[in-house]
Order: sequence, then C-alpha cells, then structure tokens
Amino acid sequence: MSNPLSHTSSRLLEFETLRDLLAGYASSPLGQRRIAELLPSLDPAWIETQQQLTTEIREYRRVGGRFEFAGLPEVRKLIEKSRIAGAALETSEIRDVVLVADPEPSGAKSCVNLPPRCAPSGPP
Repeated sequence: MSNPLSHTSSRLLEFETLRDLLAGYASSPLGQRRIAELLPSLDPAWIETQQQLTTEIREYRRVGGRFEFAGLPEVRKLIEKSRIAGAALETSEIRDVVLVADPEPSGAKSCVNLPPRCAPSGPP
C-alpha cells in the first residue's frame, strides 16, 4: 500500500477507532496483528481493490459463507527463528507453521465452509 495519509488526516477520519472496531472481529492473533498493521491510504488502485474484496466478502457472508480462523497460531516469530543459521524449530512449532501455511491437509475439513448453493458440484 502506498500513499498513506498524514497522521492528522487519519485522526480526523477516526481511523484508529475504525481499526480498533475491526480488530474486535479478528478471531486469531494473526488477524489482530494484520489489522494493527493497516494504514489509511490515498492510493486509488489499492482502495478500489479493497472495496472490491469487501463487496465479495459481504456477498459470501450474505449467502451463508463463513471462515474458521479462531485456532490459528501467530507464527511470525517462529518463521524469523527458522531463518537463523543453526536454529531449529521444535516439532510443535513446525506443526503451527504448517497449520497456518496449509490449513487443509488432504482429507481434512476446509477452514472455509461454503453454503450448499455455493459449493462446487463435482471435482474441480
């Protein structure tokens, strides 16, 4: 995202309040961190993309779609640790990274549940 608004414009638009409200809906530390990193922008292309994504998610939710992210662990520090030469992750730490990177191992239930009328019919 480029072209962030100045601090005073952000305060005038109550961006902090909006971000805090949005963070209340995040069900995982990963989501809360991503929301905390959000900044207001003047970039029209970025804004248009975000508005389109919001429209798509609202429609998905309207027809009964849902997301299950409540159990996702925060893995940023584990990934940073893995980049240190000679460092090793514990088995449980590797499991956490894999869970975030690939939440749907073969045969497992997806973290995104489509309502019946939106689910694909047959093999992809």
